[in-house]
Amino acid sequence: MDQLLRLCIEKRSGTALIATDDNHLARIVIENGTITYVDYRLKKGEAAIPLIRQINAGRLKFSEGKLGPHDEGRLPAGADGLLLLTGDSSRPRSGTQAPATIPMNQIQVAIKIIEGELIEFLGPMGSIVIAEQLNNAGGPPKSAHKLKEIVDKAAKEIGDPAKITRFQEQVWNKIRRATS
Repeated sequence: MDQLLRLCIEKRSGTALIATDDNHLARIVIENGTITYVDYRLKKGEAAIPLIRQINAGRLKFSEGKLGPHDEGRLPAGADGLLLLTGDSSRPRSGTQAPATIPMNQIQVAIKIIEGELIEFLGPMGSIVIAEQLNNAGGPPKSAHKLKEIVDKAAKEIGDPAKITRFQEQVWNKIRRATS
C-alpha cells in the first residue's frame, strides 16, 4: 500500500496491477493521484475494497498513462479510494474535513443535518444514533471540534468504509452550505 500512497502523492495517472502471492490480480486505476477504479477477483468497485484490504503480499506493476476500464468498478465521485483501501484515516481528506468554526446559532442546524444523513444511511436508527451521541457528549456540542467528534462517532455506526466516507462528505458539505 505504500507504493499506492506514493503514486497518489505524486499525482500519477495509470493502472496499478497487484499480483498476489496466491496468483490473483488486483487492478487499481489512478487518475491524477486519485484512485477511481478497483477490481479484484470477481468484485469491482466498492465490493472489491474489503478483499483488496486483505492482500498481505504481492508484486505491484504500474503502467503510466493506461487508465483501463471505466465500467461498474468505478468508485463514487468524491470517494477517497486510498482511504478505502488502506483504512488510514490520518490522511487529510478534503471532502470530509469539518469547518474550522461553526457559529453557535447554527449548531442546531448542523445537528439536524447530521440526523437527516444518518437516517438516509441507517434508516430510523439514525435518530436513535444521533440522540445517543448527543447524550454521550453531554448535550449539543459547543465547538466545531466537538461536533466533528460526534460526526465521527456516529459514522462508525454505519460500518461500511465507503459509506462512512460518503456520509461524512455529505454531512460536511451540507453543513458548510447551511452555515456560510
